[in-house]
Amino acid sequence: MVKESKAAQFWTPFLRGVATVFGVVGILATLWWGLDAYLDKLISYKLRDPETIKQIAYLIRPALVFDQNGNFEIDNGAAQFIKDVKVQKNEKGEVQKVTVSPKESLNVQPLLTCLNGTIYFQAKRQKSDWVFEVVGPDYLTRTSRNQIGKAVQAALAV
Repeated sequence: MVKESKAAQFWTPFLRGVATVFGVVGILATLWWGLDAYLDKLISYKLRDPETIKQIAYLIRPALVFDQNGNFEIDNGAAQFIKDVKVQKNEKGEVQKVTVSPKESLNVQPLLTCLNGTIYFQAKRQKSDWVFEVVGPDYLTRTSRNQIGKAVQAALAV
């Protein structure tokens, strides 16, 4: 029987321990890398799924499309917040006022836009409802003209 030297008695278990630690770390790193690659692939697959994108859109930016009678046409998640939409028209049948009644108090003004982009609304809050009054198709131009006219009058008065 061969007797081991004192150096061999020290280094053999030490090297065995170091090899074990490196082996465990290597296995854990490989598992981590494999799990990371699997999750990346799974997330990438889910983000390409139209149903997942639809659910995310409902949560991030809910929208509601309604007609000139206040009937909900398309709901992209906003109907859960809106109780009713009332549309008031003038004698000609043109929309004059839109009242949005939320189910709960909305601290932030809802964004109301016309799909063809020709009508501008001015919003004000009445109790828990938001009332949007039509200010005209040329509201921005008219406002700019009024401000320029007032500025010219003020300059001429000086």
